[in-house]
Amino acid sequence: FSSNSPNNHGFTAFRSEFDKWLATKAEEAGAELFPEQKVDDLIISDNVVSGIKIGTDEITSKLVIAADGATSIIAKKAGLRNDFSPDLFSVGIKEVIELSENTINDRFGIRENNGAALVCVGYPSKYVRGGAFIYTNKSSLSLGLVIEGIDLVSHKIQVASLLNDFKNHPDIINLIENGKTLEYSAHLVPKAGYSMLPKLYSNGILVCGDAAGLLLNNGYTFRGVDLAISSGIAAAETFNIANKNNNFSNSALSVYEDFLFKRNVLTDLKKFQKTPKYMKNPRLYSEYPKLICNIFENLYNIDGSQQKLIREIIRQSTKGNISSLQLILDLIRGANAL
Repeated sequence: FSSNSPNNHGFTAFRSEFDKWLATKAEEAGAELFPEQKVDDLIISDNVVSGIKIGTDEITSKLVIAADGATSIIAKKAGLRNDFSPDLFSVGIKEVIELSENTINDRFGIRENNGAALVCVGYPSKYVRGGAFIYTNKSSLSLGLVIEGIDLVSHKIQVASLLNDFKNHPDIINLIENGKTLEYSAHLVPKAGYSMLPKLYSNGILVCGDAAGLLLNNGYTFRGVDLAISSGIAAAETFNIANKNNNFSNSALSVYEDFLFKRNVLTDLKKFQKTPKYMKNPRLYSEYPKLICNIFENLYNIDGSQQKLIREIIRQSTKGNISSLQLILDLIRGANAL
């Protein structure tokens, strides 16, 4: 336990409420919203994007900002990216479970406006790579998994069954007991990092958020929303400059990348560009979680037998499971990637 006050740099927000609030702010600033409208195509002439098509309707604009998700059709139609391979995506699935504020505070040992976040790895299936999470809201819990999509296909596993297995784990079921499911959602997650980035701009168009592959998984934290917000701010800053100069050409919009580096979006993605390849290692989700659990179980297990030294416990736990050479190599690769 730290004797210092915690640094409360994290918070939770309900997207359904947060997005509505943002939309209201945009309207107050003069934006015109068209909800529940699917963009089918771009208006392109002489290699310049000048608007969008919704069915037979056309809306022209000085600048199009593509923010249409991990498999962005808009970026593809603008020629900014090619088709992606399925192994470049993970599948995220989440439930919001209603519980009283007092119940949450008691079960997680928190009070007032504090919260708790748990990250889990090595469960619920030895066949898939991924992890799970739980974090508290004021009167609900958000619980879910992020799983390698290619593993679900290869082993013909339904992600919903994995979520149910996770919820029924003895340590998890005690946290969510008597809770009521309020929301259920799924999300396709771009996970290849810096190497997955499309071209981020062209004549009359910018790409941001998931559509640009702006997601960072460095093994101990998953970042996406903050990068998406920062890229949206960078896109707005780029528009302001382009609009002032009345120039939305490819060269004029190249300043977008400068803003993304300035806001540490591309800076962080580039710094951790080796991480996605390292995170493909199946031992990170099977042998190593099991190894760590075995070591700590033996460390604290007092059964009357001779107490072992820590090095003896580690040697015993690794014997027959993973070679010392493989362990060292994985540690070195992890040090270089993380």
